[in-house]
Amino acid sequence: MIEKLNISIENKLTKEISYRLNLEGGGWYKAEFDNKYNLIYYENGAGRWTKSEYNDEGERIYYETSHGYWYKREYDSRGNETYYENSRGIKREYDSRGNETYYENSRGIIRDDRTN
Repeated sequence: MIEKLNISIENKLTKEISYRLNLEGGGWYKAEFDNKYNLIYYENGAGRWTKSEYNDEGERIYYETSHGYWYKREYDSRGNETYYENSRGIKREYDSRGNETYYENSRGIIRDDRTN
């Protein structure tokens, strides 16, 4: 059961929306959205949180958690993923057709099919 619902506009220029729900038993969570309604921040009463960033096309380009995990992505002008990297040591690059051209992991495995 929801005891209390607070909805507020955090920034009238960007129209970022933030709300906090207080749940029965003392739990709560907070969520923030950007002006395109993408979830950019989430936090709960257990201390867990996530943060996200999006590009102008609405593609998630960065994600991070309270556990230390993160990833970032890059896209070309057509929306194709060109780069991926995460906190576990994985790196990937892609060509314009979406083919993986580079791969690296934390164990030292590297596959490099890029043309110079």
